[in-house]
Parts: sequence; structure tokens; C-alpha cells
Amino acid sequence: MRDKNTKYDFVPCASCMSRLFDTYMNTKPSQNLSFYLHSDYSTHCFEYAKRFPLLFNKDNKTFEEIIQFIADPEILVTNSYHGAYWGALLQKRVVLVSWSDKNGNCWFSDKFKQFPFKHTVCANLDELPMCVENTEPNYGVLEFSRQKNIEFKNKVMNNI
Repeated sequence: MRDKNTKYDFVPCASCMSRLFDTYMNTKPSQNLSFYLHSDYSTHCFEYAKRFPLLFNKDNKTFEEIIQFIADPEILVTNSYHGAYWGALLQKRVVLVSWSDKNGNCWFSDKFKQFPFKHTVCANLDELPMCVENTEPNYGVLEFSRQKNIEFKNKVMNNI
């Protein structure tokens, strides 16, 4: 589960176990800023984002190509849970572009509260320069996420 306050164990997405994160962790940024966007929730920011390197979650890319893309910039701007998660695993500075579901709930409200995850929320792209200034690199998220996955695996194996 990635949600907080449930009766289930918190376990980050198992994609953190991929060795691609080790491979691309120390990639020297060639871009200052890139966008990784969730295709279903991007109409409000597409015009702004297309001025920068841009990848959508539904683009026909391999997992390695996505991780390479996310590893390339110093700062990742995203409205995707996995974009934010993978950016944090790669120690990127992450800016979350907010959007709400049909009930008005922000998508990331509880999803990252159990992580040692630093990010800035940008409610309006006009504020992006200020949001970029205020975001910090993420350290320790990969190790934390892998440890949580290993603990969960061990718990399962002990109950089989």
C-alpha cells in the first residue's frame, strides 16, 4: 500500500528494486528542467511544458528510457506519482504540478507522507520559477524504499 492510515503495511512501489536506479543515479544533468507528465491530467500544463524536454507516461518508451529521461535534468517537474517517485529515487529536485480528482482531492495529499521525500508543490505554472528555487534534492529515498520492500518480502516469506 502507498496510502497512509490503513491497516496494511506501507510498501513503496517495487520498481525501486530495479538496478537501473543504480546505473543512472549519478548521471550528470544535461538539462536544468524537464517535464514528465501523466497523460490524463496534463491539458492545463501542456502549452507551458512543451517548451522543455517533455515525456508523457503513455509515450511508447521502455522503463530504461523513462529512467534515463528522469535522470537527465537537475529538476523534474511532474504531475505523475511514478514520475515524482522515480525522480526522488534518482535524488532529483522534484516539483509537483498539482491537479485534483473529480471530488476536488489533491492526488498527492497522502501518497508521499511516509517517504523521506522533499518536493515543492506548484499550483500554478506561473509560479514555477519560485517553486523551482524552493525545491531541494532528495537523498535516501532509494535506500528507504528498497528497505521497506525487503522488510515486506521477508514478512511474506516468514508467513508462507
